[in-house]
Amino acid sequence: MMVSSRYFMLLVALVSCPYGRLSESPKPNFVESKVPGESIQTCGINFYEEAPGSGYRLCTNSGFVNYRCPSTRCYGGNRTDRKPPALSSFFFTGCTREERLGVPGATGRTVNPIQFSANNAAKMLRVTGTELNGISGTHPYLCYWHQNSDNNHKRPWCAGCTYYSGP
Repeated sequence: MMVSSRYFMLLVALVSCPYGRLSESPKPNFVESKVPGESIQTCGINFYEEAPGSGYRLCTNSGFVNYRCPSTRCYGGNRTDRKPPALSSFFFTGCTREERLGVPGATGRTVNPIQFSANNAAKMLRVTGTELNGISGTHPYLCYWHQNSDNNHKRPWCAGCTYYSGP
């Protein structure tokens, strides 16, 4: 009986070793910033200035989670670009300028967005922005897309974002 007790104890020791390791907390590897609480976000639903001159953008990602991001760390290109383009080179195309307060409507406009709100189910953007080679000033636009590969399906992204629950 002494021999079977030893084997039983050895079996218990071998079986319990992996469980001891599994109970340790794994170190998270999903933080995309060196500053705790900051992250990189793609602004899939909303993107607008927190307040004029504040230096921050409010960004709602595709999961409907709101973030506050420094404007200087928002970009218009692919997140994998080594040197991402600034927002000044980010445009929506084929947009329709809405007629408002004596400003005529127009179609086929290329717009640099200051802010936008996306209805992804309807494949539509409500944009406030400035036209490239068009009427001066900031105006409202409607922009549509048909496929995910279309230009108007692209979204800006920002680094250094922190979770934002609102005022």
